[in-house]
Amino acid sequence: MNAPVRLPLPPSLYADTAVAPTMTPPLDADKSVSVAIIGGGFTGLSTALHLAEQGVDVTVLEAQQPGWGASGNNGGQVNPG
Repeated sequence: MNAPVRLPLPPSLYADTAVAPTMTPPLDADKSVSVAIIGGGFTGLSTALHLAEQGVDVTVLEAQQPGWGASGNNGGQVNPG
């Protein structure tokens, strides 16, 4: 099997200001956890964090890097009025 290709983040404020991600090896063997979360965006990472804080054995599976998809492209603005 070929190694996965890591794509750069799309241009955004997040991409310009984010700390470089910790390089992690691809999952290449079976892993048994209580909860497997597919996707490392806002929702997936928040869910994983909250579960881990409660002592749940959790793993996040992400094809690229955290924030790569919609979460990294979100303008997320709050405007008064």
